[in-house]
Amino acid sequence: MQNPRSAPSLVDCHLRFLAGDPAGFEDLHSALFDPLLRHAARHDSRGHANDVVGEAFLRYLVRARSLDFAADAQLKKWFLVVVSRLCLPSRRSGRKMMGQDELSAHPARIEAADNGDLEAALERLTPAQRAITRLWLEDYSMAEIADALGFSSSKAHRHWRRAKERLGDLLGDNDDTCQA
Repeated sequence: MQNPRSAPSLVDCHLRFLAGDPAGFEDLHSALFDPLLRHAARHDSRGHANDVVGEAFLRYLVRARSLDFAADAQLKKWFLVVVSRLCLPSRRSGRKMMGQDELSAHPARIEAADNGDLEAALERLTPAQRAITRLWLEDYSMAEIADALGFSSSKAHRHWRRAKERLGDLLGDNDDTCQA
């Protein structure tokens, strides 16, 4: 009986693609597309998740030869950072994407009575506060959030503090709602 072939590592896919094997890119795309699409859908309130993920893969294709990944986590993080940054309206505004002229509350992190109320409140935050809050809801640490968004640790903490204050005002002051 033959053992089923396990999925190739992301780094192996990257290296195969660099060596000229188009299946390397196809495997990388297959492994990352759905998780990146879910990530983009949670962070891009304008409904451009497919475009954002497509843009991330296009940027990968353009830069692949200059990228060096030692582990799958590094490669996945690179894509998550690109997608996160593309979802920030302030980062995308005024720039054309290369290829073209919902929040899912985490129950361990937040206890909102109604996702609609929470989503409406999130839309009233600044883009940076909204991005930080959504990443926090996905269980990212504040250090990971700062790194993903290109912020210093103090800037990320400042935005987070202001977001918590604003959400407290908008959703009613519930001390258990957003404990970091």
